Amino acid sequence: TGCLVLDQAEPEVHISADNILKATGMAEALLGRPAQAIPHFESGTRLTPSNAEAWNNLGQACLDAAQMDKAREALDRALALEPNRLLALRSAARLYWQIEEFPNALKMLEKLHELEPQNPELNRWIHQPKQKIAAN
Repeated sequence: TGCLVLDQAEPEVHISADNILKATGMAEALLGRPAQAIPHFESGTRLTPSNAEAWNNLGQACLDAAQMDKAREALDRALALEPNRLLALRSAARLYWQIEEFPNALKMLEKLHELEPQNPELNRWIHQPKQKIAAN
């Protein structure tokens, strides 16, 4: 990827295309415009296809824009690259809950609990898909 070097008295600052795309996508998402963030994050994944963070950002934006199939694809890719990535696991749990795939939501939450055993909220969250599964 190309880098822009800013002329400063301080040490060189490199701004890469993927960082610009990430920042632009994050700005759109923070402004409540996840659908407008998606093209920036998609471009970022094309520039850095092995970057789990880029895929997670895309997945989160798609989830927030209710584009569930695209969210699943992106989050699956993020977790394939980094299976223990907390943000991707949280987003995947949310995705599966929203699309009512409670066994998959439970799987993500249990993985989070393994990685964050000190998080007291996870016990409450793990209980909810278990209830849904038992009711079916």
